[in-house]
Amino acid sequence: MGKEGLIGIVSILSILESIDAIRRRVTEKEDKDYLDKAYNDDFRRTIIQTQTDAIDKQLAGFLIAQERLTKLIFADFSRVDLNEVINRTYDFEKKYFGIIRKYHRCGKCRRDFENYSYKGLGFIDAMHLHLAQEFHCKKFITTDQYYNHVSNNTEYNHLEFEIFRP
Repeated sequence: MGKEGLIGIVSILSILESIDAIRRRVTEKEDKDYLDKAYNDDFRRTIIQTQTDAIDKQLAGFLIAQERLTKLIFADFSRVDLNEVINRTYDFEKKYFGIIRKYHRCGKCRRDFENYSYKGLGFIDAMHLHLAQEFHCKKFITTDQYYNHVSNNTEYNHLEFEIFRP
């Protein structure tokens, strides 16, 4: 397969992270009153699972169709030294540790509630970045705004960062 029309490399890690995010978002956005009226936890799980399964199938169908059109490929990790990637990921996390924010309201119900939250890139985010380097990618596409802190670093100047706002 030629690389002329290739638009991306997809990692199974990215797919798993997306599926996890979909499940969380569907659960958070579902009508609370509707879930409260559900008969039991099994019924609530069925409601959420049905919705997430439909979205997951759409995502998988899109990715497979793009692979068949040779617009993307799925990453083959067989030639990547994962031990090296893990070590570099750990070093990255020490260097780019995020921030701890204090919140005075609950993010969901908006009631007064003090809590702390970590905001920044996590280990999986850092691993994606280092895998992009291993695969000699030219562009790194993400929705994670915290990559803005990394994109200006000369260590990653060979990568063009495209950061979308969801």
